[in-house]
Amino acid sequence: MDFHLFAVPDRFAEVALSSSPRDKARRSSVWLACYGLTILLLALAVRFWSPLAFIASLLCIVLHETIMWYSRHVEMKRMPLYVHDERGLKVLAVLPRSAAAELGIVPGEIIHKVNGMPVRQRADLHQALRLNSAFSKLEVINLQGEIKFLSRPLFAGEHHQLGLVLAPDEQALYYVEAREPSLFGYLSRRLVGLARNPSLPGAAGAVPAEQSKDLS
Repeated sequence: MDFHLFAVPDRFAEVALSSSPRDKARRSSVWLACYGLTILLLALAVRFWSPLAFIASLLCIVLHETIMWYSRHVEMKRMPLYVHDERGLKVLAVLPRSAAAELGIVPGEIIHKVNGMPVRQRADLHQALRLNSAFSKLEVINLQGEIKFLSRPLFAGEHHQLGLVLAPDEQALYYVEAREPSLFGYLSRRLVGLARNPSLPGAAGAVPAEQSKDLS
């Protein structure tokens, strides 16, 4: 989202670790709506009393960064959502127009069994799919914790994994290590970075596992 009142940072990015992107976007929209209303009130106040301009500019930056820090703080305190557990493999995403999409599988659900075989690792999924190359039967744990039974014929040329994108596991070649900063430390780093280069979004990328570092 773009904000152009006062010295407001011009980008807003979120990370969903313990909730789905849809739920995260819904909560973030509420916070941003409150933030936007606050900016509007500050703008009106400055319009009628210009000496408030400096304080209003500072509040815009501080409120923006506080919202981002609090959102990250909440995510770091909760249990991660997209991790495998003893029930099966967690779905990170579903490829459009794939077999998984036609079956109605959605991100956050758990693949519990395939063709009657429990799946706990990626190798289990591949082995289970080979048990019947023409037809697949799945037991999937939905977002409400209930098991749903799905079945579908398989056709030549379809994705070898039904179009499922699974959550990373301990064998992933790349990962990002994030640690929760203090509010003061977060604001100080953000303000210093903004002063040096206001155009930088401050986004972090993936790093090799053997070269991972604190990206907070």
